[in-house]
Amino acid sequence: MTLIKWTDKQKEGLALLSSDAQHVMLLGGSRSGKTWLLCHTVFLRAMKYPNTRHAIIRQTQTAARRSLWMGTVQDVIASRYSKVALKINKTEMTVTFPNGSMVEILGVDEGAKEKMLGNEYTTIYFNECSEMMFSTVSFMYSRLAQKSAAKNKFFYDQNPPHVSHWSHPMFVQGLNYYTKEPHKNPADYVYLVMNPADNLQNISDNYIQQLMENMNDQQKQRFIFGQFTTDPDEKTVFTNWHIKSFETDTDAVFQFGCDFGFSVDPTVLIRCYLKERTLYIDHELYLKQCETVDLPKMFLSVPESQRYVIVADSSRPETISHMRRHGFPKMMPSLKGKNSVMEGIEFLKGYKIIVHPRCENIINELSFYSYATDKDSGKILPEIAKGQEDHGIDALRYSIEATKNLNLREVKPVSLFKSSSGW
Repeated sequence: MTLIKWTDKQKEGLALLSSDAQHVMLLGGSRSGKTWLLCHTVFLRAMKYPNTRHAIIRQTQTAARRSLWMGTVQDVIASRYSKVALKINKTEMTVTFPNGSMVEILGVDEGAKEKMLGNEYTTIYFNECSEMMFSTVSFMYSRLAQKSAAKNKFFYDQNPPHVSHWSHPMFVQGLNYYTKEPHKNPADYVYLVMNPADNLQNISDNYIQQLMENMNDQQKQRFIFGQFTTDPDEKTVFTNWHIKSFETDTDAVFQFGCDFGFSVDPTVLIRCYLKERTLYIDHELYLKQCETVDLPKMFLSVPESQRYVIVADSSRPETISHMRRHGFPKMMPSLKGKNSVMEGIEFLKGYKIIVHPRCENIINELSFYSYATDKDSGKILPEIAKGQEDHGIDALRYSIEATKNLNLREVKPVSLFKSSSGW
């Protein structure tokens, strides 16, 4: 979309982006000019402040290249920056300005988060942040640290998802996502709703009409009227859970599940317990790049983990053996089979699930976990979409295997013993 003339709503958005607020969200329906305006603003900041660095981030590298680099970014350059002597690196997806400033287009998969750890930025813009878990976004917060004449800022945009998404409490409710307490400086968190009706002069005449005729009510609410939805998305796997602070029952019989990882994928330990038809999740442990020799010590941070059976990923028998020899004698391999994933998911869907707010990683996974869709028809398929963050969900599936497969309601604790060899 080549923007020829600013609309009144885009002028309002530009004023908000140049305000003193550190976190600015543009949300609303499709084709409202949000992404164009934000990319343009990032370029403006790069031109104004010499030797500064700016990141425009998408969930995946593929989407970053296809939708941002080959789409909006090139459109912005052609429309507003064609006379600027830019150095464009198509391979690295970077734009360098004559004053030494650089804009990078990044996806947060394929190790990009680790790459960003070595850089400091003046602007970080999360494009289509409805696709991102808060753990991904908050990971980047420490990178907004470059010293310059500019005020460092985070920008966000999205078509509003479900109200359970982290962006709703953060911007609409004005709450800290973790504590659910009001922001200490609410003026730092501002948002503007921008819808296609605000951008009529830059879209085709029948665009909104086509959407109205071919979308269901939930899709219209999100993509035309730019409103957060209250009904679960049709692709959402888990709709039977909510976040709630609770005191763990004193007579709880715990069930533990573990999924092993190391570099890209974390090692995860989940603690939960059943009470009637409710599954309570009260502790989690997510570890990245944790050596096997250090796992026993780290697992001790989850209360009672030595005393109960831990059902662990059976693809790592050597790690299970190590854990059994170093303080966790009741760790046992999971029972995997042809349909074990879907069977475990369907079993979990049969319970009401309550998650303690401190378990933020499993909260993120449950929020985003979705079914696959057919790339041609868009129809929802009876299978789980690939490439999702699901290590906590895998651990959760393992934790309830005894109940699912053996119809057991209790997992008895074992007596503690002293390891013969230490960690």
